[in-house]
Amino acid sequence: MQEKINTFVEIGLRLEIERDRLRMKHADFAKAGGVATSTYSNYSSGEREPKLSFLSAITDIGADVVFIVTGKRVAQPPMAHYGKSDLDTIVEAFNAGDADGRRALVAVAELIKSR
Repeated sequence: MQEKINTFVEIGLRLEIERDRLRMKHADFAKAGGVATSTYSNYSSGEREPKLSFLSAITDIGADVVFIVTGKRVAQPPMAHYGKSDLDTIVEAFNAGDADGRRALVAVAELIKSR
């Protein structure tokens, strides 16, 4: 039984890592997973094992469920999996930047795209 509890705690910690990576609040992450905030708190604290329906639902917002369950990242998640706020930040930086800043941002984007 102790091993199962430790697994729940590890999964809970990885849920929080993913929530942070996606830059989401607890309530928003819970809602995306179709559960109450209190239920998500039970998952993230290791009190309860997340249901498959929750894990399936959070893949729609870019959560890496393989990482949550196993602790291993199979591959780098696509850009869409980094949350809307990252893209918004990039667009805002581009719009607010001067010509040199915009050229630098485009150069970084081209470098990332080429990998």
